[in-house]
Amino acid sequence: MDIIIREFKPEDYPEVLKLWKVTKQVALDRKWVYELKARRQPDLFLIAEVDGKIVGTAVSTYDVQFSQIHHLAVHPDYQGRGIGSKLLSEMERRLKARGCLGILITVSKKNPRYYEVLKFYRKRGFRVVGDYTHVGKIAGNREEVAKAFMSSNA
Repeated sequence: MDIIIREFKPEDYPEVLKLWKVTKQVALDRKWVYELKARRQPDLFLIAEVDGKIVGTAVSTYDVQFSQIHHLAVHPDYQGRGIGSKLLSEMERRLKARGCLGILITVSKKNPRYYEVLKFYRKRGFRVVGDYTHVGKIAGNREEVAKAFMSSNA
């Protein structure tokens, strides 16, 4: 089985969304967000393919101190075949090349495979960091985000 890791293309989105829904990565369709993400940092939106079929994804944000990897997903029919490891290794390589000092990954306690997922990350050198609860808020709407994106030199 040949696993190809490549960067996301906009035409991938329908299949990526299906994968994310199957793996419970996203509840909402926010195509425009991921298209902006792919234009801003295309090297940090990865796709895993087997025989031309999208079977995995990983998306990251970059920050010098701590980057966040999210949407690391492998289709259930392809789990246990090294796809997640390959995606994670490639994303780590890319973040390190940018000068990233640390990588964070959020693992939901509601994930029915929570302990298995933690074991996967621990085998790759990750550890549970503190006892944090993530909080967040919406910082802008679609128009504000698009305007900021277009005015930046990203």
